[in-house]
Amino acid sequence: MSAIQFSSMIAPVTPPPMCPDLDKYEICTTSCGATLDSCKEACYPADYGCPSRCDGAFLDCKYACPCDTGCPQGCSGCANPICEASDYLLIVNSWQAWDNLGFLVNLSTDQISFASVNYNEVDTDDACYAFMKGQHYILGGYFNTITIDVDGCELRTTGLLEVQHIDGMWGSCAVYNDLTYLCFDEEGVDEFGCQTFDGSNQNVIAAKSNSAHDWSSMAVYDDKMWVVGGCGVETGGCHNIVEAFDGNSWSISVPHADGALVGHLVLGDAFGLYTINEVASSGIQYDVQRFDGFAWTKIGELSQAHATSYSVNSGKIVNGYAFVGEDELDKVRLDEDEFFARSLGNDPNGEDMLLYYAPMILVDGPRCAM
Repeated sequence: MSAIQFSSMIAPVTPPPMCPDLDKYEICTTSCGATLDSCKEACYPADYGCPSRCDGAFLDCKYACPCDTGCPQGCSGCANPICEASDYLLIVNSWQAWDNLGFLVNLSTDQISFASVNYNEVDTDDACYAFMKGQHYILGGYFNTITIDVDGCELRTTGLLEVQHIDGMWGSCAVYNDLTYLCFDEEGVDEFGCQTFDGSNQNVIAAKSNSAHDWSSMAVYDDKMWVVGGCGVETGGCHNIVEAFDGNSWSISVPHADGALVGHLVLGDAFGLYTINEVASSGIQYDVQRFDGFAWTKIGELSQAHATSYSVNSGKIVNGYAFVGEDELDKVRLDEDEFFARSLGNDPNGEDMLLYYAPMILVDGPRCAM
């Protein structure tokens, strides 16, 4: 399997989870990472101090980002110009790869348009998307690992994973404590284990989950990494077991309320862990459940546009709203008292979007617009 690197990794840059402008943080640190790459690429081989100067400039750039050290309250009182930018979601999806297309969602107007993305004939099926230390990665999959050059609107392959990882309908992944955890792939580590990727190196960790979690989903909440549901490869049975990883070991938590889950979506923020359900026994996949650390509660359902969806496994939380979908895209307010789910429609031609474990990347303005 190939691994692809977007730029050099330096110090941890994980922002405080309660910061109100994590969208601006992601956009800002992405820009800092792109500048770091350009800086190091321009270094003369004989200038041994150049990479260190680039690293210093990166740290200064990151320091001034909303939600980082220089602006701990986000955009409140922060002079960073990124606070004035308009947010968009850039969606990269394997079904549009051969046409070199993606989607742009204007988060101010909720309008969807096409984006021009050069996939360089890279297959992103069942790969892990990770935003880590200001960089965007797509890791593993059936052929290779890639990075996303957001400024250049293209995918670039830069290396090989030492231990393979197939995500999506096999393993799961999440970014936790500035490491990407690649877990539960039967043909990788195994259906109980994980490996980490720090931007350059992989490491198989000793901790094993209590149950197998093939075809499950993971997210971070309450300073822990969670996995919900999945199946056992040898037994073939699926389940509703929920486990939490604290950096050292896995512990079993409250089981999911809807029974065995498979092929579902798990998202997390400062206020809870959320599932978009696909129940193995019935195929129900439009319930939105929230876990607050003590119990699972149904807070609503996706729009009726998802009533016949095959599998909802693509999504991202932005400022209290989840953008999730398969054939179309829903905007979901993740608040039990103010919950709503509204369809933003299909692609600009009225066709199904066919989202399949599709990376969703925050960008400042209509990058890659056609």
